[in-house]
Amino acid sequence: MINFELFITFFLIGLFSFGGGAAMMALIEQEVVVNHMWMTSSELYRFFGIAESTPGPIAVNIATAIGFEQNGVLGSLCATLGVILPSFIIILIISMLFKKFAKNKYFKIILDGIKPVIIGLILAMIIKITCINIFGGFGYLEQFNFDFKPFIITIILVVVYFISIKLLKKKMPPILLICLSIIVGILIYS
Repeated sequence: MINFELFITFFLIGLFSFGGGAAMMALIEQEVVVNHMWMTSSELYRFFGIAESTPGPIAVNIATAIGFEQNGVLGSLCATLGVILPSFIIILIISMLFKKFAKNKYFKIILDGIKPVIIGLILAMIIKITCINIFGGFGYLEQFNFDFKPFIITIILVVVYFISIKLLKKKMPPILLICLSIIVGILIYS
């Protein structure tokens, strides 16, 4: 039964999410934490961090991790298949009807209307994750707990990034920033 729930939940997430994994995060949180209570918000944010830093699409990574957490390998297969299948079906249909969609003014209007929503969802998740990691969440003022460690890591990465642009005249590859954040995180947290 849990495998079917994982499949259906992630199928619906994949079906109704536009803009990629970062835009899916709010919907994933609603389904996994609030609706199904498979894990807490803090556990989910740890999963987001791991999914963000591992190779591959974040939606697939997070579905695989949550599925595995719930029911091992079979759970991860069901959740992963669920999140991938809607995109596959939609792309298959669009590829068959591409000429009609490409010239349809209503389709273009719909896509233009979705863009601001996607940007808003991504910005909301950035703000939420930043507040949780640095300030300890959105709780009452008496629960305000500023954690300097993530703030220091962020500052170090931003400084290194801009120094690399200034000295090397090109952007530092994201994989190097991820590796650097791992090293700095280990040093600061150990």
